[in-house]
Amino acid sequence: MVGIIANRGLLEKYHAGSKSLNITLSALEYAIQSVDPKILVKKSFGLVDSTLIVTDINYKKIKVPLEKINSIYVVGAGKAAAKMTEGVCDQLKERVSSGVINVPYDNKTRIDERISINRAGHPIPNADGLKGTLKIVETLEKANESDLIVVLISGGCSALMPLPANGISLSQKQRITNHLLTSGASIHEINIVRKHLSRIKGGQLLRFVKNGCTVISLILSDVIGDNMNTIASGPTFPDDSTFQDVAAILKKFKLWNDIGKISPIVNHVK
Repeated sequence: MVGIIANRGLLEKYHAGSKSLNITLSALEYAIQSVDPKILVKKSFGLVDSTLIVTDINYKKIKVPLEKINSIYVVGAGKAAAKMTEGVCDQLKERVSSGVINVPYDNKTRIDERISINRAGHPIPNADGLKGTLKIVETLEKANESDLIVVLISGGCSALMPLPANGISLSQKQRITNHLLTSGASIHEINIVRKHLSRIKGGQLLRFVKNGCTVISLILSDVIGDNMNTIASGPTFPDDSTFQDVAAILKKFKLWNDIGKISPIVNHVK
């Protein structure tokens, strides 16, 4: 745990002899380490002989015999995507064929050369994020029925994995995202809008996967209540919201007249 709190030595120097400070800092470092994305992945995702065992949040174990799997692809996006990928690669080692992840610009993590790392904008989506997302889609489309896709999702994925819906430009999506982030809308409300302006959110990412291909989603929640619909706008989770919900949210925050009248929404709202 050395180095987790960068200025620990300085704090202890100026509070010499304070046992309570030492205990508090040790407890804090332990807590931080316990939620390290790489460690969390390795706790819930591992090999026993040639069987991949995934343990979900309810401790239910899912077994995937890898002798039946041809290639394994890793894709994902989010602020924790790099460390999550490290965890997956540590567990699967040479079994990983290739992968693509989108991370924030300031993420300097180095990963196995088989994984392509695209650095992009957050919290406002940008062209670099779109470029990386198209690479993710290409990876999904090349996977066959005998392959395994591991999708890594964490906070920030909504912005870092953009693919606007038909009829929406990236600049429009940037404008809407910026308005929503400054409007006072909740993350649940923001992500409802995001899902209906996207070709991949709200479970639509799976449209690019061939029938029969095995997909495992590893999801780190940064949302209170862990609503699977809301986390990262649910790229692999079905959406139960409607275009009417989107219109109501935009009207609630007085954004409808300004930015709400765009084809994917207005064409579906009676």
